[in-house]
Amino acid sequence: KNCKKAIGIDKSKKMIIQSKKKIDSKKEEFFHTDIESMKYKGKFNFIFSMESLYYADSIEKALEKIYKLLKPGGKFFCGTDFYTDNKATSRWAGIMKIQMHLHSKKEWKTLFQNAGFDVKTKHVKDLKNKKKWKREYGTLFITGTKPER
Repeated sequence: KNCKKAIGIDKSKKMIIQSKKKIDSKKEEFFHTDIESMKYKGKFNFIFSMESLYYADSIEKALEKIYKLLKPGGKFFCGTDFYTDNKATSRWAGIMKIQMHLHSKKEWKTLFQNAGFDVKTKHVKDLKNKKKWKREYGTLFITGTKPER
């Protein structure tokens, strides 16, 4: 309701097509690109990533780009199930045979701090989920705030 515009990006053209089918508002736009090479002149209050940042060619470059895209005081919310502390998901890259960057909670926090963010982390567990790892480890959320300066 209060959102003036929402932009979605994905490296997968198939995901962009699917996303476009689900919208019914002119506030939403979708682009087939990755964060590192995204061309956008505006600034955002919030950026959200769920189960995608670890696919970036360079986490450092992706975080640097996200930082530049945020307004001062803006927040980047990043959720990942793929982290070293979660033993059930740490094998995903080998199973899927694709590049995925596996980091610990501490390493994720350091990556965000190195990009300039003030950082908070939190595990969100789904206690009613059938999957044991969702109940025991859950999703790691990293929130990076761009300082007001």
